[in-house]
Amino acid sequence: MSQSDPVLDSLRDALAQASAGDPHAALSALEQLNRAHPAHLEIGLSLIQLYLDGSQIQRAIEVARTLLRHQSKSVQAWSLLARALTQLRALGDAEAALRSALAVAPDNPTVHYQMGNICFQQGQFERAVIHFEKAQAGLTDRPAVLNDLGSARLALGQVDAAVEAFREAIRVKPTFAMAHANLGAALSYRGEIHSPLQCFVEATRLAPKDHRIWLKMGRILLNQGHLETAEKCLRRVLQFQPKNGAAQAALGTVLERSGRYQEAHALLDPLVQGNIQDTTAVVAWATTCRRLGRTESAIPVLEGFLRGPRAQPERVLVGHTLGDLYDKVGQYEAAFTAHQTANQEHGLHFDPAQYHRSIDRIVAAFGPADFARRPRAQNHDSTPVLIVGMPRSGTSLVEQVIDSHSQAAGAGELETLRRLSRSLVQRAGSAHWVKAMNTLDQPLADQLSAAYIAKLRETDATALRVTDKMPTNFLNLGLAAHLVPGARVIHCVRDPMDTALSCYFKLFNFGYAFSTQLDWLGHFIRGYQRLMSHWTTVLPLPILEVRYEELVNDLEGGTRQILQFLDLEWEDSCLRFHENERPVNTASYAQVRQPIYRSSMGRSAPYEPWLEPLRSVLEK
Repeated sequence: MSQSDPVLDSLRDALAQASAGDPHAALSALEQLNRAHPAHLEIGLSLIQLYLDGSQIQRAIEVARTLLRHQSKSVQAWSLLARALTQLRALGDAEAALRSALAVAPDNPTVHYQMGNICFQQGQFERAVIHFEKAQAGLTDRPAVLNDLGSARLALGQVDAAVEAFREAIRVKPTFAMAHANLGAALSYRGEIHSPLQCFVEATRLAPKDHRIWLKMGRILLNQGHLETAEKCLRRVLQFQPKNGAAQAALGTVLERSGRYQEAHALLDPLVQGNIQDTTAVVAWATTCRRLGRTESAIPVLEGFLRGPRAQPERVLVGHTLGDLYDKVGQYEAAFTAHQTANQEHGLHFDPAQYHRSIDRIVAAFGPADFARRPRAQNHDSTPVLIVGMPRSGTSLVEQVIDSHSQAAGAGELETLRRLSRSLVQRAGSAHWVKAMNTLDQPLADQLSAAYIAKLRETDATALRVTDKMPTNFLNLGLAAHLVPGARVIHCVRDPMDTALSCYFKLFNFGYAFSTQLDWLGHFIRGYQRLMSHWTTVLPLPILEVRYEELVNDLEGGTRQILQFLDLEWEDSCLRFHENERPVNTASYAQVRQPIYRSSMGRSAPYEPWLEPLRSVLEK
């Protein structure tokens, strides 16, 4: 019969006391055992754990370092030391401890998971992804690992890969509320509108008291322009957590977007002076400074903010905001450089040759004979108004004017037509538009038409006209002519150089890749002009061209022309479009809440020295 080990017996007694709800007795016993046996691994690990559980971090570190002098090969001891150091925000020392653990066990997934979190907190997102992926390979049933992997990928701008990770986390654990919320955030960053909100509805159903989720939802609603609802979400968080800096920051941004600049500045200024690290809040504060005539005081703050470790999306946002500040004070070279750097940071790719080939395919698929022989939906509902053109060409202004009419409504930038076009191409199994359109029969045309009208009617069930102002729907007008033959098209046109520069200086919700490089913008504009010229000749839908400069110079005359085209009676409210408080989820959210102004005309003139790559393409 084997004899028991008195040291292990004492250890078991101490742990039993802890399990029985007497941690103080357990701690006293373990401390006595540790003094007698400082090199004993099980005693040391148990004592460190108890110290951590009791928030006695410094003592946990002291015991861990003593133990590691005797047990330098203990991965668990290094891991616990790193955990303690992390709680003290000694991230460099924590990383060193984890490197020692990996030297002993290079493939340990738990240590890789810890290292991934350390890297993430240090803003080293590429390294975080590497460690999270190694952790996930060994911890396949751990949804938290997948969730953190998705967060790191999203920080790098790898949106599709982040979505994949969040969805896998949900597959492993369908009740993982935070994964649903993070999926919503990723889908929103990808430019989707409705699916992110569905994710947040599910997340709040699963965890209705998790204020982190309400905060995330408030931010998404903010980004989508639903300012009133966003404010309610954020004030709900602050009701229970009045000192929640992130919620205060987001609320300040809501106030800024609502044009309540003084309120926003009063809320955000103390946070910024207190060195808050919330990027959205700092950007909103800087914007209020620009609106309130305090631009010069904001510039050094943003310059310093950019010098810190920031995720890729944050650097892009702050960079464009800094460029706007430089522009405001007339530092044009610095402004151009800031926007250029932000666009390079965005890391998007656009293939001009492929884009021009896609324009060729659309032109080939939609000629007069093609419209004549293919079926068109039998529903000639005259509700749809498609507002198309280049982004930043005045589409938001036109929609705001129309929405201010009592018998019209603005649906914003809908993805619906683009999705229907993609589904048709996928159905054909080919990227060639001719083959895709050949699959369109009468039942399918009627089905897709009903789906599109239903989506418009979600905005307003009774309006005579509902606008869809997705600018790049100029690519889908051929399909629109088949699905909504009663639609009208308003084509917004603006000076190409001004349009391009405005695009180049703007961070779009939809992440238009072509807008991040000047020569790409030139190619995109040329393709757009060629396709619109084609539609003007062959499209069996009425098209009204509205020139931005003419509308700005004669708002009443231009508005009367628009209303006449839409068969709507004159209403003075359309001239007071800036008083309209509807949600605006576009880059022009601030402009449409102001009376008409002319400062955007000739926008490109101060930047002529840097626009040669754009000009050379446009003039070919």
